[in-house]
Amino acid sequence: MQNKYEGLSLMPPSKAAAVVCIVEKRNYLAHSIREIENALSKHPYFKHYRIITSVPPNKNSGAVILYRANACEILLPSNCEKMDDKKIRLSLGHELGHLVHNMGRLNDSEVLDNHIPSDEDEILAWEFAYHLIRLKGEQDKARGSTAFFFSDEELKRTLRDLVMEKNSKIYDKLPESIKL
Repeated sequence: MQNKYEGLSLMPPSKAAAVVCIVEKRNYLAHSIREIENALSKHPYFKHYRIITSVPPNKNSGAVILYRANACEILLPSNCEKMDDKKIRLSLGHELGHLVHNMGRLNDSEVLDNHIPSDEDEILAWEFAYHLIRLKGEQDKARGSTAFFFSDEELKRTLRDLVMEKNSKIYDKLPESIKL
């Protein structure tokens, strides 16, 4: 039986997003998160690795991922209850993009020290987020639900807004295919 997760961290973001987006439910990417955990479980060192998502009570303005030896924690923005679904889903997808990009290095001290991501890391994570949310929306629409289907223009506009809030120079470096 072929392991569909083999080489996931080496795949282009659009292909990696396609692998982990094929799920049965659409609960804020919960099943995509489980797919990534399942991919990690194929490696003996990460057999029990967990992805935890939470909303911290302190004033956390943006999403962030914190790596540990046996888990990572994705902290969503403290005001996420006031954010629209596109922003929440893209922010969570972005942090998952960092995780997928670093899957082969989760026992590396540089990753575990939660270093500041390079511009290249940020670009790959935003690209992953765009493809993941777009593909999941299309999948939902095909099933007859449009609750989380966003037009390409809506996604690109929200992505631009989120990236510009964090670092405007990154937006200029994003692939043209995901920019407005």
